[in-house]
Amino acid sequence: MDDDITEKRVFTQVRDTLEVVVAAAIGIVSVTVSDDRVGEYGVIHRCAPTDIAAAGDTIAVATETDVLLGGDGEFRQTGFGPAVAVGGPDPIHVAGPDGHISRYIDGQWSEVGRVDAAVLAIDGDLVATADGLFQLTPELPPVGLDDVWDVATDGLPLAATSEGLYTLGNGWMNVLDGEFRTVSTDGTRAHAATVDRVFQRCDGDWVPVQIDVEEPVVGVGYDTAAFAVTAGGTLLIDAGDGFRASPLGIPDVVGMAIPTPT
Repeated sequence: MDDDITEKRVFTQVRDTLEVVVAAAIGIVSVTVSDDRVGEYGVIHRCAPTDIAAAGDTIAVATETDVLLGGDGEFRQTGFGPAVAVGGPDPIHVAGPDGHISRYIDGQWSEVGRVDAAVLAIDGDLVATADGLFQLTPELPPVGLDDVWDVATDGLPLAATSEGLYTLGNGWMNVLDGEFRTVSTDGTRAHAATVDRVFQRCDGDWVPVQIDVEEPVVGVGYDTAAFAVTAGGTLLIDAGDGFRASPLGIPDVVGMAIPTPT
């Protein structure tokens, strides 16, 4: 694949557009989307990302060498060092390979603490690890479950584990069995994925979603539509009529984020 990948498509009529930012082995890729159609996309920063998250209009990228913050194609190093997970929205939290976790406030990193487990995801005030969930307080207390791959905290928290999908109610309650790897919610909409299936929450029930690719979903986000991205580099967009697949030609995707203008 050309290292200077850029593709342009012409919309058939003028529509509002938004930016979806994808983190892949090639670097950070900006994708312009209108409704369920992909417009222009291309690499905006070269790096080796391990995770990505949005905090308002800021994009935070964990990489093998540092944590990058930026937007509009401009990213700056922060001096954190190698990172394996990053989460928002405010403040941004990051985990290093040894389990130490810090938050970014007023341009500085402040250490929160350390967990003796591999950190897999951070969202809101929860940290997902191979040994379960931990709360983002100075003591980093464990708060349940085992082998948690992902966590989403808007509304009622959701956790994707190797044993199933869980929601927080009177303790952690199982809502689906399976080896879940990804979960996301905006407080209203919610999606979760195993390595080969995607589910959507509809009126309180979780139902399977049809997608036209046989690739694991590694990230989900929301704006005017629901967006998902696969490890193989296919962007999926559901503007109300089901997911439409748009191959981007960028393999080894680790996640996606949607900046929100402030």
